[in-house]
Amino acid sequence: MESRRPILILGVAAATAGIGFFAINAYRSFATPPPRPVTTFIDEDGSEALEASEQFLSPVTDQDRLDIPARLAEAAQAASPDPRDDMLRAVFRERLEIALNPDFDRYVDHIASLTGRTTSAIRAELGEPFQARWETSTNSLRNASYALDGCEIIPGKRDLVGDGGAAARRTDPGVYGSAALLADENAELRTVRVPVMFSMSMNGVGQTYLLFYTTAFVWNNERSVWVPFAAGYHDPAGMEERLPAPWI
Repeated sequence: MESRRPILILGVAAATAGIGFFAINAYRSFATPPPRPVTTFIDEDGSEALEASEQFLSPVTDQDRLDIPARLAEAAQAASPDPRDDMLRAVFRERLEIALNPDFDRYVDHIASLTGRTTSAIRAELGEPFQARWETSTNSLRNASYALDGCEIIPGKRDLVGDGGAAARRTDPGVYGSAALLADENAELRTVRVPVMFSMSMNGVGQTYLLFYTTAFVWNNERSVWVPFAAGYHDPAGMEERLPAPWI
């Protein structure tokens, strides 16, 4: 199986151009997203689903940044629906809102709401170097195009890579308390997965990526809430290039 590689877009200007998006309804039109990476592979562990996604949304305006998280959360469908899926979609929506409008204060508030800890304790544990890394890692998601028709909830996955491919990921730095929850072999797990496209510039050469953006959650029964334990980009076909992992 031949690995899928990102398209190289020559020139800094092309690398930094804004990501467009497809038309998705009669009332609103979208510009065309970046060209997809050329692929040749046998369908395994989601490759077909990734390539089949067509309805991409991009945050061009402030209103887009408000609308897209709600639309994706509404579109997320579980393979085996559970009454707690609505709660998961709410957490997923809040995290996307932070992704499209990065704000570290709001991120800390988000952690506090999920864990019941104070914001001062969370800030002290994370520290200033973490904040600097977090602000850098928000860049790719802030301007990514998100596939409305490919967003789904997958039950019971501990490994973001699944049956194959490559991934760049981050795990809970300790602030969510997920390690203790994952120690239970019967822990309830969910992964929210959405295809994304984004462009990055490395050494003056632009690259366009088509990947799954995945966030894995574990259920905290004591607090009746889903908390994230890992977040990453997943390429089912296997990427050779190293990617910066998204924030967790």
